[in-house]
Amino acid sequence: MRERSFDLLFLDYRLPDQDGLSFLAQFRQLQLQPKTAIIMVSAMGDERLAVEAMRRGAMDYIPQDQLRLADLGALLRRAVER
Repeated sequence: MRERSFDLLFLDYRLPDQDGLSFLAQFRQLQLQPKTAIIMVSAMGDERLAVEAMRRGAMDYIPQDQLRLADLGALLRRAVER
């Protein structure tokens, strides 16, 4: 993350060594890429998780079972524009 720049990051809640909320907090705290739009995706579909992800700097949160290919373009554009 320090060597490349990204416009958008899809972040799953379940990561091998930590959860997505912890990663998100560290990423934003270190301001590695403050303009990177982050969308958190999770199979959990928990409203509290969505609120916490947004509080920590995610642009959007989408439950995995609601992620549709037809909606992906609009989701990506909205996150990057914010």
